[in-house]
Amino acid sequence: MTNSNIKLFENVPTPLSIKTKYPLDIITQKKILNQRQTISNILKNKDDRFIVICGPCSIHDDILALTYALNLLVLAKKYKDKIILLMRFYIQKPRTILGWTGFLEDPDLDGSYNINKGIEKTRETLVKINSYGLYCATEFLGTTISPQYFDDLITFGCIGARTVESQIHRQLASGLSCPIGFKNSTSGNIKVAQNAIKSANAPHGFLGINKSGELSFIHTNGNPNCCLILRGGENGPNYDKIQTIKEPIIVDCSHGNSNKCAAKQKDVVDAILYNRPENLKGLMLESNLESGRQDITPILKYGVSITDECIGWKDTEILLDYIYKHL
Repeated sequence: MTNSNIKLFENVPTPLSIKTKYPLDIITQKKILNQRQTISNILKNKDDRFIVICGPCSIHDDILALTYALNLLVLAKKYKDKIILLMRFYIQKPRTILGWTGFLEDPDLDGSYNINKGIEKTRETLVKINSYGLYCATEFLGTTISPQYFDDLITFGCIGARTVESQIHRQLASGLSCPIGFKNSTSGNIKVAQNAIKSANAPHGFLGINKSGELSFIHTNGNPNCCLILRGGENGPNYDKIQTIKEPIIVDCSHGNSNKCAAKQKDVVDAILYNRPENLKGLMLESNLESGRQDITPILKYGVSITDECIGWKDTEILLDYIYKHL
């Protein structure tokens, strides 16, 4: 029987070959493990610092990502006594219907899906950023296969609003070694994320690959380091629900909580820090070198998002300083 709707089967390198080409040194590996433990301690009330995940809506240029990382590193060091500052490093993008699917799968931004280039550039860039001493957060999207290429370089992971009800993503989260945040659904439903946390806490089994690229059935222990991410929904903000929720919470100041208006992220920060409840453990900000957004064209403005709009670097500095002073 022919595969009538498949255009091509393309070979990809094994995770082991990519990790061998772009290795993670032992010192940086230990620092990532320590940072993961710090995040876990914050979620479990063993550390009173605040998590801030800050960075571009999506990564589309590796040089831009490295420049942004060096800027953010300065602030991560400056505020480290109160804030654990992670860089938002999103390389897969969920699409409501159609659109660019992210740097990992389509690094040339043209629908050519040069995934071999995307895999290499993603790992190479993550290795460099972590070697600087800045640590990263990402959304795990798509298959159970892609995390094998870069999971060792991620300090905090997210399961997004469109996949929070997906059984395979809950199973995947149960086996990931980093803390995981589950976003409420696009409708604003919080219960599905709470159910996802309970599911990911438990052991699971699912099909995937090992580092050598061999098809494997993966048995997990369950992930005890999960939290809920409030990101608003179709009916607007939901960060005002914090007081009614028992799980540890991170508030996404963008998306439904700001109606995708980057400047309104400051309003969300004001609201949640004014009367900060004990279970509020952090927030997420969408920020880039320059403010706004742009469509994908042959000539792009440097430092401007190609997905959701972001605040620019000057406003990022002001907002992070404001957060630090109001903790």
